Amino acid sequence: MGADTRSRWRSTDGLRTALTGLFVLVVVVNLVGAIAYNHRIQVIDRFRSGTATVSDGQHADDLVHVAGLVGLSMVLVIGVVFIVWQWRTAKNAEFLGRVDARYTPGWSIGAWFIPFANLAIPVMIMQDLWRASDPESPRDVWRQGRRSALVGWWWATMLVAFFFGRWTEDRSTLSALRSADSRAIVGLMITSVGAILALVVVRRITARQLALKTLLVDAGSYPAGVRCASCGAAYIAGTAVCPECSSTDLRPTPAP
Repeated sequence: MGADTRSRWRSTDGLRTALTGLFVLVVVVNLVGAIAYNHRIQVIDRFRSGTATVSDGQHADDLVHVAGLVGLSMVLVIGVVFIVWQWRTAKNAEFLGRVDARYTPGWSIGAWFIPFANLAIPVMIMQDLWRASDPESPRDVWRQGRRSALVGWWWATMLVAFFFGRWTEDRSTLSALRSADSRAIVGLMITSVGAILALVVVRRITARQLALKTLLVDAGSYPAGVRCASCGAAYIAGTAVCPECSSTDLRPTPAP
């Protein structure tokens, strides 16, 4: 039963919808965060002119703190949902006969937690998913398909936002804090652009993979499936090597 669960088609529509809502929410949260930082900048300016109180400063600090906590929570939630979507999409690609990717589906999870490797491997996996979901790409040469500029821009934006967020700076004076808040607003805007690009990437890959499934399975382009005699994993006909155990003993089964 475990092998069947791994190899069967599992819809990513729900994950796509969840990520769409979460990425939109990120943009909203970032906007609120930018407003909170801008409010603190205004309070700092009022302090300089002598029209702000300590209570005003504390209130501004609290708003920035709450906005930061909400933003961090959003990152954690999106991280979990996105990794699940990426892993399930990679498994679906195997089911559809797009085997021999540069990285196995397990890397869709592990790559995010390996220092330095997480700066390159996730985007390589996404490019493979883009190519593997191309309905017009023949099964045997799908790896030679064109990479996506959209995926490249998304990752570039995420890297800029990542390194921008790791910029440490002095906040010991009002002038330094004001400069830090101004840079924080820019960082939030960059992150928002990354979230919008990520939303489009997820929806495009999901739509392409569904179109590929419709072509190969639902429309009957491959009228029969195959099942690995060694581990029992099932795939569409035309798969030559089992991605689960590398066995070549794949036997015909009824269409999935």
